[in-house]
Amino acid sequence: MDKPKKVAPKAFISYSWTTPEHEAWVLEWAERLRSDGVDVILDKWDFKEGHDKFAFMEQMVTDETVSKVIIFSDSAYAKKGDLRKGGVGTESQIISKEVYEKVKQEKFLPLVCEYEGDEPCLPTFFKSTKYLDFSSPEKANDNYEKLLRAIFDRPLHRKPPVGEPPKYLFDESKVVSSCRPLLAAFKNAVLNDKSIYKGLASNFLQEFLAKLEEFRIVPDSKIPLDELVVASIDDLLPFRDDFIEFASIVFSMKDEPDLYEEIADFFERSLTLRERPPENTDPFSEAQFDNFRFLIYELFLYVIALLIKYKRFNRVSIFLERIYLPPSTAYASKPSHFQIFCAFCRSLSERNGRLNLQRLSLEADFIKSRASRKEISFEQLKQADGICFLKSLVFNSESRLWMPHTSVYAGYHHPYELFYRGVSHKEFQKIAQLLDVQSKEDLLAKFNTGWERNRVGQWMIFHQSGVEFTTLFNFAKLDTV
Repeated sequence: MDKPKKVAPKAFISYSWTTPEHEAWVLEWAERLRSDGVDVILDKWDFKEGHDKFAFMEQMVTDETVSKVIIFSDSAYAKKGDLRKGGVGTESQIISKEVYEKVKQEKFLPLVCEYEGDEPCLPTFFKSTKYLDFSSPEKANDNYEKLLRAIFDRPLHRKPPVGEPPKYLFDESKVVSSCRPLLAAFKNAVLNDKSIYKGLASNFLQEFLAKLEEFRIVPDSKIPLDELVVASIDDLLPFRDDFIEFASIVFSMKDEPDLYEEIADFFERSLTLRERPPENTDPFSEAQFDNFRFLIYELFLYVIALLIKYKRFNRVSIFLERIYLPPSTAYASKPSHFQIFCAFCRSLSERNGRLNLQRLSLEADFIKSRASRKEISFEQLKQADGICFLKSLVFNSESRLWMPHTSVYAGYHHPYELFYRGVSHKEFQKIAQLLDVQSKEDLLAKFNTGWERNRVGQWMIFHQSGVEFTTLFNFAKLDTV
């Protein structure tokens, strides 16, 4: 069955008979509009003998089947439009204030054909109307598509549908991030190319870390510690969202190592959240810091995922090859690599047992349930987690292995996207850059060495989930095309 033919939108053209050249120019545009599917109404075609000029013009403006009135406004049009009263005028195509006010103003599409100084030539009642610049052949051609889009109601940028507001906005018990003003100032500085954005980035990260101190867990004998940890992780969600937005702005718009180092410094300073403040001498449990352990693990995953999304492969090493120095007051203050940010939350393990949840990884469950940001999908987070695991295997260090919690959701037959694409030599070079390996053979050799060194094959979580890392990393097909 043939598709029904679309009804061409009607557009009435109003203009001034300023000169024969101007009339011919308007006629050319009218012909072009008709060739592009617009049912143009023009006096030269549609004004017949016996028609009343003013009645014809008013009918075209008020006719509901005419969707747009296109105004070709030059200095003559502007003056005659201002002077015209109740139909008095020499040309039927001049819109008067009285006619203009009879219909919705969005029906009119003013095209400025001339300027007097810096002022567009428009009748007074059109002065505040959004117009298109047709004052030169170049500008007219540049704006013609906008005119067509306006006539067909097909704007280049469509307003997205209104979604559901975040639930925490209506939960009075939820915490609202106090870092928003600093984030807004930083974003404005970046968008407007203001040099102060670096200072604002530093201020944001310092304030962010300071605010996290307010979320230290105070044990309560009446409430299980894991309940306090889960509640705190939930309360920290608005802060997490601010950090993700901040990192997304940085990585998408600024390829500056100094700025990336500033974020790496933040992760190093976050290690202070894993220890008791010096002024606090109360007994404590390491599990009291699990809310921070989980949050920093989550933030680190988003940073790696964002770097890969924005193809900053040459910057990933800033985070994965750096030596992080814990604060000197920490009980284990020896230098560490990025693996220190992988979450090992004893309280969540105890929760799993206490409530008989029988989950492979509550850390993975929380990462998945909280993966609601538009910047990064859960699939991209799983890939970032897998890359951190693989990097820790091939990275010749004495640091503990990165536990890829989210791999329990990875499935059996679907490689991570970066490794799926890595079948080509060009795409494999991105993987080689991320992992600092020379070739596929070098990668496999280091992987096998790391696997044996860390006895990964004996890890119970991988046996229970059935995950196959050789499939996830697409080893059999890497760099074969």
